[in-house]
This record gives sequence, structure tokens and C-alpha cells, in this order.
Amino acid sequence: TGPTVHLLAADKMPTAGAAWSGTETAADDVEVLGPCHLTSLVDIGALDSVRRTWSADASSPRAVQVVAKFADNKSAWRAGQVLEAWRSDCAHRVAGTVGPLREVAVSTGAGRAYRVAEADRATDVGIVRKGEYLSVVTLVSSPTKLPEDSAVAKAAVKRIAATF
Repeated sequence: TGPTVHLLAADKMPTAGAAWSGTETAADDVEVLGPCHLTSLVDIGALDSVRRTWSADASSPRAVQVVAKFADNKSAWRAGQVLEAWRSDCAHRVAGTVGPLREVAVSTGAGRAYRVAEADRATDVGIVRKGEYLSVVTLVSSPTKLPEDSAVAKAAVKRIAATF
């Protein structure tokens, strides 16, 4: 099946203050995703990956989802541990606040989410792991459009988990 089947459809990504006006899908994602990440998922062992980007008419909000397939369950678990380590060390690298890693109750697999607040930008990050797959989603907007108590990342994580 591959990672593409786990990308959210255009109408399934929760919005953060404005309607999505466009989506783009690309194979072999090699870009850094989110303010706490140091390298791409491919650089930490993903065998295959795909990226979908949602944009609005303005520069914000923006959302990105990457789904990566690893060699096996243990490799995906290790990659998830790397993502958690990057988040733990992130406060030293960004000029902002890194929130706690929260568990998200999902129908299958494991889901987590956290927030990075930097001046005029809030980034909610969600992580879903199921078997040999790992998906990361980021939603970026102004803090007024994406308030701290926002459930946008949690909703995205639940919807991604439901694709497995």
C-alpha cells in the first residue's frame, strides 16, 4: 500500500483560522519538518516517505503531513524516540516555548502532540506511529488563530491514526 494511503485528504486536515485553498503532494520527502526537527525522516532511516502541504490564501495558516515507512516496527519506534529527543532538546535551539509532549488517544497505534510558540507563530506538532509507519503533522499559524488550548493537532492525529 505504501505511505501515500495514510495522507489526509484535502478536506480532512483541520483548519487553523482560515480555509485551505490548496494542497500539494510530493514523494521522497527530504525536508526538515517543524521547528524542533533536525533532519528529515529519510535521514533517520525511513525507506519511503511522502509529504502533503495545505496552504491558505494568506501566508498563514499552513499545514504539512509527512508519512514515512521504515524497515520494521522497531525502526519506526526508534525514529519516534529520535523525534521525542529532538523535542526534549528543542528549547535550547528555538527562541520560544516548547510545550509538553501530550498523549493523544487514537483508535490504532500511538499518538502524541506538542506545541512550539515563537513570537508571532505557533506550531502544533502531531506524531502518529503504527507498525512500520510514522507520520508527523505540523500546523502553523498565528497564536491568535491557533490558541494554546486548540485541539487542531489532536484532531489531525486522530484522523491520521484512523487511516491505519
